[in-house]
Amino acid sequence: MATEFRCERCGRRVSVEASGRRVSCPHCKSPLTVPPLPASLPRPKVPPHDQTDVIPALRRAFRVLRDAPAGRGGKVICLLTDGEFHNNGRVVETIRRMDVGHKVRIHTILHHYRSPGAVRVLRRIALDNAGRFRFVGAGG
Repeated sequence: MATEFRCERCGRRVSVEASGRRVSCPHCKSPLTVPPLPASLPRPKVPPHDQTDVIPALRRAFRVLRDAPAGRGGKVICLLTDGEFHNNGRVVETIRRMDVGHKVRIHTILHHYRSPGAVRVLRRIALDNAGRFRFVGAGG
């Protein structure tokens, strides 16, 4: 796995697969010590529980996308969360109301805690909006 960091001398981005070793900057040839890779993310001690109200963020995303030109892949929202929402049905219904004509693709990403309810609602949001659902565990 590559480690990315900035050279202390020239400030340019360096990406190498030599964690913890000495190398030369490919840009200015200055000697560098590659920082060690971070330890994997810890698993949550307490599963997430109804703490996120995603609706204000979704409203903002739809407002921004309404006036934005569509790129090659169209208009896209990536919804990243660690669990179920306070009111899953309300989130799904809010998206339906905001995306009349299905002009926005929504990809959903669940990370760390794979509760059946979160998987169910995020798969539904992705499916209803031509997106993809993905679960990413603590190890990536």
